[in-house]
Amino acid sequence: MIKRGYKARLYVMGRSKDDLLKIGFSNNPERRRRQLCSHGTLRLLHVGGRAYANPYHPEKAAHQLLNQIAPCAEGEWFRVSVTQAIRAIDEVEQTHTHAEGPPRVRQAS
Repeated sequence: MIKRGYKARLYVMGRSKDDLLKIGFSNNPERRRRQLCSHGTLRLLHVGGRAYANPYHPEKAAHQLLNQIAPCAEGEWFRVSVTQAIRAIDEVEQTHTHAEGPPRVRQAS
């Protein structure tokens, strides 16, 4: 949960034991990486450039884009390349507005 007045950024983390990637959000991605270390050794691979007061919809949009490439392997963990995960964040940052509402996701061609 994001506290009032804070803004969060989308991130990509990689899990070394199986190369799965997670897209999530945090106002402090490095602290979030340390919190998630129960999932194995994690690397913070990318932090998006856009900060969101309500990051839930952009995160969901990024998950939907990745699900078009490969369904979730485990929870919010995906078996996709780092490039594909970063592209999903970049696309969300280019198309998602700050307005509340469902994420806008283009269908894969």
